[in-house]
Amino acid sequence: MADLFKRADGERWQTNHISPSKLDLWSKCSAAFWFRYVMGIKKPGKVWLPQGTAVHAGVEHLLNDLSQGITREKEYYELMAEMAWEEQVEKSDGLVYSKKGLEMSEGQKMQAMEEAKYWFSGFYDALQDGGTIDGFDPRTVTETEVDAIRQVDWGPEGGPETFVRGYIDWVVDVEGPVAKLADLKTANPNPRWGWSDNKADAQLQATAYGYMTGKPTEFDYIIIPKQEKFTAAGVDKPNAKKVVPYRAKTMRTQLHYDAFVNRLRAFVRDTDLHNDYKNFKPWPNQKATNYGWCDNLCDYKEECQAHFGGK
Repeated sequence: MADLFKRADGERWQTNHISPSKLDLWSKCSAAFWFRYVMGIKKPGKVWLPQGTAVHAGVEHLLNDLSQGITREKEYYELMAEMAWEEQVEKSDGLVYSKKGLEMSEGQKMQAMEEAKYWFSGFYDALQDGGTIDGFDPRTVTETEVDAIRQVDWGPEGGPETFVRGYIDWVVDVEGPVAKLADLKTANPNPRWGWSDNKADAQLQATAYGYMTGKPTEFDYIIIPKQEKFTAAGVDKPNAKKVVPYRAKTMRTQLHYDAFVNRLRAFVRDTDLHNDYKNFKPWPNQKATNYGWCDNLCDYKEECQAHFGGK
């Protein structure tokens, strides 16, 4: 691999290891970051966690086989997805919560798992007979689920020892003059909430992962729309929409990386990261929403309102 693109090799996470998700959460709301990463308040995962885990598992097994010229029936990969679902659910003592935070019944969990397999099925079908996803060929992926890390180069101003670290879904190439990375997402099928090149351009994740290569980076998001398989009554939809994966692409250059390092510097200073957060003064994002200070999907709405006195 390229000199700057290092593997963490299972190294234990340290306080000075900054992931894109940490930085992104702080950027959106420092109070939510504080509850999650400083106070250590973990919330039960909602249903999209085991669903996403299942889809990723099916896809990863498929890509590993394709790279070796192995051909298997779809049912094999659906079984791998199902096993990944079960392992993820076991981690939460069998509890799965709906997007509204309600505990799901066994029947509801079974439907959610079957929907995840349905989404994977759309990805599998798209690759048959040499197919690609809007020109992106997953067969070019050389590695999956890479735990990568890079020490931050603060430039002439200097700065404390800090690392950017993250799990890259797909590595296509990091040896050439332009790195090529990709990430798999499941997403709302509603066009209003779907992905586009413009949305890809705005992703901090793409910048962080590109920064770790130390090179200009072509970054692809492969999107699997989460089409509904069941009706509200829990039976198969007779006219369920076909799952058709699509691509959103973006490019990262040194200009993006310079801005990224500036954001890292602000994060380290604001959170007092290297002093165990002792002088960190979090505050809620006060954008006007249905919940006053708190975003509709924020897991820490109740804690935030109790601690900071929001509406």
